Amino acid sequence: MPPFRIAPVELERKPRLEQRGVILVVEDDEDIRSLLAESLTSSGYSVVEARDGLDALKALEAGVVPRVVVLDLMMPRMNGWVFLERLRADPERADLPVLVTSAFTDLRSIDASAYLAKPFRMDEFDRAIAELCGQA
Repeated sequence: MPPFRIAPVELERKPRLEQRGVILVVEDDEDIRSLLAESLTSSGYSVVEARDGLDALKALEAGVVPRVVVLDLMMPRMNGWVFLERLRADPERADLPVLVTSAFTDLRSIDASAYLAKPFRMDEFDRAIAELCGQA
């Protein structure tokens, strides 16, 4: 299996006249990652899925240009803190909006655009994505 996966947009679910952009979902839990990807594709986004920060960096280096990164913090190989530190240090990607989704409770010290503590409701997730994409 490749380090990251691009999920196709399923226009049959919610027809859209135009694609809303790419969202990079960085989550080690396959069930959560799939649920988030399904929600995003049904809303008209293209989704690139990464199992951890290392795979997410590979996706970015391969040319993926997301509108938003959805980022878990506690992951193997490269956790979300390290990924976010590297992202913010890259002048080309430093301003990329990041939505942190984590069971870690002290999220105020994280350099992210928005936060959702797990467990969260999908309507909260959808609203946060819309706000970060400027569609709220």
